[in-house]
Amino acid sequence: MQRLLSLGASTLCAALAAGCMRPVPHAWQACGTDRFVVVPIDTWVVLPKDQYCRVIPAEVARAAEKLAERPFVVLEGHEARALAGERDWAWDKAHRPYLVRGVAYSGKPLYTIVRFEAKLGLLAIHHATYDCENLLTAYACRRARPCPLVVLLPGPPAAVYPTADVGGDRVFRGRDFKTLDTR
Repeated sequence: MQRLLSLGASTLCAALAAGCMRPVPHAWQACGTDRFVVVPIDTWVVLPKDQYCRVIPAEVARAAEKLAERPFVVLEGHEARALAGERDWAWDKAHRPYLVRGVAYSGKPLYTIVRFEAKLGLLAIHHATYDCENLLTAYACRRARPCPLVVLLPGPPAAVYPTADVGGDRVFRGRDFKTLDTR
């Protein structure tokens, strides 16, 4: 009987801990009626690293304020430079800078992938965070936070899909780190 109670208590503790460790998504990750997009994401173009940049940490709060009511904002050149840390943008008349929503499970993601489906104007932002596979960092990384980006696009996106991933070694599986943005 003692052994059965001990097993039951252990199972209950493990179940509670697993529920507490589940990542908490950010409100920007909630999709509306267009939740199920029937366009295979592997056909979307992965934007090159020189077409986007994360907002610098000092400007994240201001960028999140601008994005509170809408998924993207058109930026002027000086605004894009200020939010991206005076980065030297080389855009042409065919591309404009947009501030877009993004979320991550820590201050700085391990890597970022930005995909664009030009025909429909869909933009997918994916940030991945490595939690070092221990309980303390996993707990610290479990709440999603805004991690907006400045992206150069030919026109305004029809929809922005920010996603985030947190985990151990699984965030590395199937990834070619020569092509991922780890800035």
